[in-house]
Formats: sequence, C-alpha cells, structure tokens
Amino acid sequence: MKAILRGALAGRIARNTVAGTVVHALRIGLQVLTTVVLAWSMGPSGLGLFIGIAALATCLATFTGVGSGLVLLRDASTDAGRLRDLWRDALGLHIVTGAGLTLMYALAAHALLDVRVGMVTITALAISELLLMPLVHLCGFALQSQERLIKANLMVASMSGARLVAAMTVSLSVTAADVQAFATAHLAASLTACALVLGYCINQLELSGAGMAVSMRTARNGVGFATAWFTGNTVVEIDKPLALRFAGSDVAGLYSVAYRLASALTLPVATLVSAIQPRLFRAMSGVTGSVRPLALRLVGVAIGYGIMASAALWLLAELLPVILGSDFADTANAARHLVLVPVAYAVRLAANAILTTSGHNRPRIVVETTGILALALSFPLFVPEHGLAAITTCVTIVEVLMSITCLTVASRIVLGATRQHTPAPAEPP
Repeated sequence: MKAILRGALAGRIARNTVAGTVVHALRIGLQVLTTVVLAWSMGPSGLGLFIGIAALATCLATFTGVGSGLVLLRDASTDAGRLRDLWRDALGLHIVTGAGLTLMYALAAHALLDVRVGMVTITALAISELLLMPLVHLCGFALQSQERLIKANLMVASMSGARLVAAMTVSLSVTAADVQAFATAHLAASLTACALVLGYCINQLELSGAGMAVSMRTARNGVGFATAWFTGNTVVEIDKPLALRFAGSDVAGLYSVAYRLASALTLPVATLVSAIQPRLFRAMSGVTGSVRPLALRLVGVAIGYGIMASAALWLLAELLPVILGSDFADTANAARHLVLVPVAYAVRLAANAILTTSGHNRPRIVVETTGILALALSFPLFVPEHGLAAITTCVTIVEVLMSITCLTVASRIVLGATRQHTPAPAEPP
C-alpha cells in the first residue's frame, strides 16, 4: 500500500491532491456545519424537507448549461486558446437553461414530492440550486481546465461558506425559524457568493468582455456529457427526495445526516479524481505517456482510502446523536448500516474517471441509470413499511453493485488499452 501511495502521489498530482484535499475538506466541513445548524434549528422534520427539496433540484441542475461547462473543461484542458470562446457559449447556455429549469421545478415540485411548503421556499431553493450553483461550478470548470484546482475548489467552498453564515444568522436571530426562513437566507447567500465568484473568475482568466451566447452547437456537443453527469449526480442525490416522498420528512432528516457523514469521508478520493483529470485526458488522447500506470494508481488509492473511510464511519457514527441531540438518536445505527458506502463510492469515483476520460460514457450511464431505477423502484416497495432500515439497505446494495460493475468495465479498458478519440470529462470540482 505504501508503494502505491508513493507512486500515485508523486509530482504535481501529489501537490494538487494534497492542497485540493485541504480545500475540499473545508468545503465539506462547511456543508456539514450547515447541516448541523439546520438540524439544531429545525429538527429532523425541517431538515428532511429542506434537504429533500434542494436535493431534487440538484439532480436537475446537471442539465443547466446542457453540459457546456464540461465541454469547456475538456477542450480548454488541451487548448487554452479556446477558453474565451468556450466561456462565452457556456455562460449564455447556463443562464438561459437555468432560468427555464427553475421555473419548471417551482411549478412541479409540490406534485413530485407531495410536500406542504410555500412557493417561496421551493422557488428560493430552485434558484439557488438550478441557476446560481451551476454558475459557480462553471467558474470551477474554467479554473480547473487551466489546472488551478485549488482555486476551483475554493470557488465552490465560498458558496458553502456563505450558506453556512446565512443559516447561522437565521438560527441566532429568528425565533422558531421555519424552512421558509432558512430557504430565503440560503438564496441571499447564494446570490452574493455567485456574484463574487463570477467576478473573480472573469478577472483571473481575463474573460472580461467575452460576453455570452446561446450556441446550439455547444449544446449538442454537451448534451451527452450532461446526461453522464446527470446520472452520476442523481444516483447519489435521488435518495433524499425519495426518502422524503415515501418515508416522510422526519425519516428523511435522519437519513440525510447519516449519509452526509458517509459521503464526507470520501472527499480525498474526489479531490484526487479532480486533480488527475487533465493528465488522464492527455494520456487517453496520446499526448502524454501510457494511461495504465496512472489509472492503476488511481484505483489503488481509491480502494485503500475507501477501506479507511468505512472504518472511520463505523467509529464516528456514535457521535451523531451526541452532537445533534436525542431527536437524532437513530442516526448512529443508520450510519453504521451505510458502512460499505464510502469504499464502494470511492472505487466508483475512480472507475468513472477512467470511463469518462477514455470516452466510454455509455457503460457508466447504463450502470448509473440502472442504479437510479433500482432506487426509484425499491423505495416505494420497502420504505413505507420498513422506514430508515430499508433506505440504508437499498442504498448500500445499489452502491456496491454499481461500484463492482464500473470497476470491472474500467479494468477491461485499462488492461486492454482500448481508447476512443473523443473523451468526456469526469466529475465537477
């Protein structure tokens, strides 16, 4: 294991991974603290409502921009001279599609989730997740394409920081604050952070005056990438709105806390994948050396760290009710039922990086679409009767099966040295 880590974490990738992990840890830490504040202030029911509504919007947000941010990441990684034109097209598509998706979600959310909340709450969360957060991710893609991974992660972390400040402000200043109060503050913080991030990115990359355009050609190039991102994002987010829909807001809140801890523990692997993407692109296209050593080291680190993350989840689970209070007592057992999720998710992240950068998006999309369908079918069958235990069981089984399948396909690609000429980018920063 030491030899694998030394080989994987050598040179520039090592520096980017270590520094990026610190910044990514800051981002995840801010998100965890926000969850804690919301849990303290609203209890399991309010937390379940807030996260369930926001998570469904996050699933749909992958179609904001129709994959143009991913097109920018792919093309600007190999030809920096195209960044300005790619930015212009991506910015226009993000604003137009984000506004349209926000309107559609605001009109449909009540029926999809079967919740009783005001239109103000749904609209505020829709704007935040479907328009403003994708714009911040676009800035991250632009910076990441120039291998400025630390700054890319800082852009997204700034949004998390602003949202934490907003949640703390409401919690301390509003007596008996409800979901609407937190959603409104969430929107205000998102607007502020998005404006600052856009200004910084435009200044750093000298994009002032680039303007924006709605390019159908860029949209056609990006729709396949958006689909791949949609399946990858939805398969880890759809469980929250499904829990809200079929188990109620109380159980959804308990589950969301347990899953947040499990996903937070995989952050170094997510950062490693982001750091290694540009080099994987170049290796897959033949610009640099063999892809096999790079891919094998990535998978080796993912497996090793995933095992440690799962062990940490088991040990840290008991702290959840201590931190959040007696209303969240059931989160300890829920987190332990998710013990296989960190290692499975870490391995799937690494395998997906190989699949997408090699242009083999179809197997990944098929696997993740199957996972989404499995969750969508199993939740209404088992969750209404068995509640939290059924949710954690369904999620674990689906994640493990997806991980094994993706790793098997990726291994065949690496060992067989198969390639395609038009790779697609992997996960967002």
